[in-house]
Amino acid sequence: NDNIDSEVITLHVNNIDSLRKYTEVIQFLNQLTLVDAVILTEQTASSAKFQVNLLTKRDRLVDTLILDGRLMPILNEFSEVIDDSQFTWVE
Repeated sequence: NDNIDSEVITLHVNNIDSLRKYTEVIQFLNQLTLVDAVILTEQTASSAKFQVNLLTKRDRLVDTLILDGRLMPILNEFSEVIDDSQFTWVE
């Protein structure tokens, strides 16, 4: 890929304890304009790991997710991102 702004990242998503939630996360990520492709790479009882092919940099995706509020990274008490690889699906 010649696009220097593209990136492939791994997202660990918690609170994925049903097929419905898994489907919601996949659909949510796929409908983002910043995302080219989403692949499930690992599934456990209540979490999933996704490989996400981005059309932008990781920090732009994280900013977009925080604004949306459904897929949230780990934040500190000042609402600053302290871990942008672990996310929680919020219903």
